[in-house]
Amino acid sequence: MMLVTVVERTKEIGTMKALGFKNKHILTQIIFEGLLIGVSGGVIGILLGVVIAYMLPNIITNRFIGMPTPGMGGIGRTAQIMFRTVSYSPSINPSILLISFTLAVIVSILSSIYPAWRAAKMDPVKALRYE
Repeated sequence: MMLVTVVERTKEIGTMKALGFKNKHILTQIIFEGLLIGVSGGVIGILLGVVIAYMLPNIITNRFIGMPTPGMGGIGRTAQIMFRTVSYSPSINPSILLISFTLAVIVSILSSIYPAWRAAKMDPVKALRYE
């Protein structure tokens, strides 16, 4: 995704280089954008996961499961709808949340290194002519 972003912003990067931005400034900007994507994705993912974990018992226990009635074999017989009891209580482990958030941030930073390097090495003249 970051590589597509860099390609779409080729003229912008060329303009920055023409204005005197150094390679390290462009590299830092792209990696920082990757960091922001990782942080926001990690936070949204954790919040969504916690909400779904607490909603899951209600979703599971409100399901109807069609079970055949005992002793009523044969075709054309009706099936009795029964409630199935399911026991589930969510357990949110803070260390797992921290590990998953850290992993999201690390992966996003690592995946933005190559696009940042490619943007920093761009020739400003070719970047400004890019359409």
